[in-house]
Amino acid sequence: MKHQKPYKTIDQPGEAEFRDRNSKFVGLACGVNSEKEVNEILEERKSAHPKSRHIVFAFRIGPGGEVYRASDDGEPSGSSGLPVFNQIKSAELDNVLVTVVRYFGGTKLGIPGLTNAYGEAARLAIENTTTRWVKPVDEFLVQANYAHMGKLMDVLKGRPGLEIIASDFTGGVELHIEIEKELTAETLQRILCEMAEVPYDPHRKIEIDGLKFYEVGGEG
Repeated sequence: MKHQKPYKTIDQPGEAEFRDRNSKFVGLACGVNSEKEVNEILEERKSAHPKSRHIVFAFRIGPGGEVYRASDDGEPSGSSGLPVFNQIKSAELDNVLVTVVRYFGGTKLGIPGLTNAYGEAARLAIENTTTRWVKPVDEFLVQANYAHMGKLMDVLKGRPGLEIIASDFTGGVELHIEIEKELTAETLQRILCEMAEVPYDPHRKIEIDGLKFYEVGGEG
């Protein structure tokens, strides 16, 4: 399921270290869009830290963090993955993974010590990121004949909330565009009105021969 409202995520990853009684905790916070990405990053962390004792992690993906997980990776239950996950929630982030690698220093920290150490490593890593707000978009395939090409490009380019992400002119005009979800209905209607050279009317039904918009992932 896609986000329907703007959400905050990580733009540039952050890393940080926290130490307690000779144990070293290395936190990494980064943006992710799927569980596949999560698994790939976890494999990278394992390769980068082959001598670590534990690689604890937590992530949340999707609207309201509908897909989430917190792993203790062998630490006492609830002592490590949950504190990491709580830092993600506290920062109000979505589509995010935080890992904390532990190098054991020879002294057991106990559950309170583990909770604090993993939570602090996660918090510091998140603090070292840069974040951004993501506005959900609707994606469309635009198909037009060559007669519309010049005017269509003029109408689309520079329009607020709209981005042309791909184009193909080999067998006609084919464009992939993204429109900010909250602007979709008005933007499409304004495009059609301008192409038809009529005043903007949000309720006017307009059809133009040789010009079609198909929602990607929708019913068309």
